[in-house]
Amino acid sequence: MTGDTITITVAYGDGIGPEIMESALLILRESGALLRIETVEIGNRIYNMGAEYGILPSAWDMLKRNKILLKSPIIIPDNLHYKNTNEKIYQKFCLSQENLTVYNTIDLGDAELLGACQNISEEFALFEVLHDGAPDITGKDIANPCAIIQASILMLKYIGQNSQASLIENALKKTIGDGIHTADIYSRSRSKKKVGTKEFTDEVVARLGS
Repeated sequence: MTGDTITITVAYGDGIGPEIMESALLILRESGALLRIETVEIGNRIYNMGAEYGILPSAWDMLKRNKILLKSPIIIPDNLHYKNTNEKIYQKFCLSQENLTVYNTIDLGDAELLGACQNISEEFALFEVLHDGAPDITGKDIANPCAIIQASILMLKYIGQNSQASLIENALKKTIGDGIHTADIYSRSRSKKKVGTKEFTDEVVARLGS
């Protein structure tokens, strides 16, 4: 991959997925990442339309064309009729659930809340978070966007936009190091300020290039 403009597919997902994805996309834009975004809807609403795998048949064409997916968590209805979308994506693009690269450099709180992973085959690259959609905190502006930001960093490195990846990585580490924390990792002993999703995002953006 090169540093040229790359078209990627983005799935906003369910629960807190749209909130954290907006955070990641804002940071990507502010970093100067050379990306063209195409959006695909995957998850709960599509399941409720009757789609067995939570993804419309037409969406597969976009995934095949762009070959790169940045994905927020999805919520699979508790119904035996519905199949796991993630497993279908792994199967369709020859991705392996024993071959994930876990990326977690922030030694705070629950690692799963902060971690992201990449899964790459010869024909496809998937970048996603390790946590679930957390529907109980949806829309409250308290979700931690660190994992999807880290998934974005992995993606930038994969497509060869290493300078933008470094900008974001350094800004994220500095934000955390400065004690700017969302509620899930906030601690009176190590934190200086408790912030919501949007304010955390703004703090990361403010540190880009610093």
